[in-house]
Amino acid sequence: MSMNYSIKNIPLSEACEIRAGYTARRALTEDAESGVPAIQLRNLHGKQVPLGSAVKYALNGKLDRYLIEPCDVLFCSGEENNTASIAVGDAGEAAVALLPVMVIRPNGADLLPEYVAWSINQGDRSINMKRSGIWTWVRAGQSFG
Repeated sequence: MSMNYSIKNIPLSEACEIRAGYTARRALTEDAESGVPAIQLRNLHGKQVPLGSAVKYALNGKLDRYLIEPCDVLFCSGEENNTASIAVGDAGEAAVALLPVMVIRPNGADLLPEYVAWSINQGDRSINMKRSGIWTWVRAGQSFG
């Protein structure tokens, strides 16, 4: 059985769900007992961000829309380049993204989070993303069998 593959450029917004992080209305207060685990910009170093290492903060309001789950891509756009990391953790483990961290969740199993993060972290992609508007490029492989 042979498979034919094609590659096409599609907007990242068509291939993924993209959400902004939670906006803290006041200074963050650590609360190790009853707080909510949260990921900040300073946690985005390297290819992976362990959800279990997130500091717990006293956050209020509806937080569901800001949740990070394992395999989500965490993104922040910088002046010179973009930073993307993969959230790692056990099933059911979650944290809240705090702005300026964005959450990118690929739609379906055909697009790997590792590929999305790798693509965003490419130097030429940073330039392309800034010129054409935020998050507009991804290469998606499609198979036809």
